[in-house]
Amino acid sequence: MALAIADDGDIVHAVFTSKANGLTDEPACSTGIPRAGFYVGIVDGLFYKETWVDFSSIQILDNRELQSHLHSKKKIAISETLNTKLFCEILRCAVQSEDITRRVKNYIYQAIVMFDGS
Repeated sequence: MALAIADDGDIVHAVFTSKANGLTDEPACSTGIPRAGFYVGIVDGLFYKETWVDFSSIQILDNRELQSHLHSKKKIAISETLNTKLFCEILRCAVQSEDITRRVKNYIYQAIVMFDGS
């Protein structure tokens, strides 16, 4: 999942998973022990199993890396998107995580402003 775009066009990326691996569903935003992430749940047309975003997977991928991941099918591109409210909830939760760098946090804050206007 692309969370934000870096100044140079690189992608701030996180992994969706259908395995909780210590993440909670209540509350949806897990910021600490044992893991940081966000419970997305089941989203019609997109996720047919309970799904989480794992914040320990957040990384910045340059465009070449992203294309390589897509070509090797390590990652897949989908045309569906999350609704803006849910996406911004994920972003707001992500910036609370200790697993991310200040640089990544700044890009996510920029994405929140762009999508939510706050």
